[in-house]
Order: sequence, then C-alpha cells, then structure tokens
Amino acid sequence: MKFLYVDVEHRKVVALFRNTNEEIIKLNIRDLQILSEKERYVLNSKILPEIDEALYAVSKYTRGHSPWWKFW
Repeated sequence: MKFLYVDVEHRKVVALFRNTNEEIIKLNIRDLQILSEKERYVLNSKILPEIDEALYAVSKYTRGHSPWWKFW
C-alpha cells in the first residue's frame, strides 16, 4: 500500500492509499489507528511507515482546520 494524500469525504477526513492492484482505499483516522496497532505486532511490516505518515498527515490536517465555531 502506498499513501497518496488526505481528503475530505462526507465531512470526514480520510487518507487515500493505493494497493498493489491499483485500487484506491479510503481510511479514516480510527481505521488508521486500528491498522497501525495491528501492524506493530508484525515486526517486519512494510506498510507501517506509510500508515504512520498518513496518521501524521490526518492529525495535522484536523488540527489546522478546526470548525469555524471553535475559534477560542
């Protein structure tokens, strides 16, 4: 899986991945956290850096784009 970018779909922030079959997979932050926990148990996981990068990007996006009514 290759991390592509962060997008907003149906008012939820999702990370888009491309798998080996060239299919696009959309995962929200909760799915990313669950997948990250599962992949940490596999010691030679090749997708763990991609998942960590996606988690960082999604959390950075959500911190930077807070709703307009939460300005204080």
